[in-house]
Amino acid sequence: MEKFEPIKMQELVKVIDPGDEGGDGRLTLVFQNGKTLYISIASDGGLVSEFAED
Repeated sequence: MEKFEPIKMQELVKVIDPGDEGGDGRLTLVFQNGKTLYISIASDGGLVSEFAED
């Protein structure tokens, strides 16, 4: 859970559905501190998450 410390107690500003027009197949969560969390489904059926900074 240490991986998610950057977004702990941060306000969720925006959610981008992977099915939206122009979506890339990943659920996108944008937080107030400029962090973006991408969540996708791996080939084995598990979840994969990665951070990006705006």
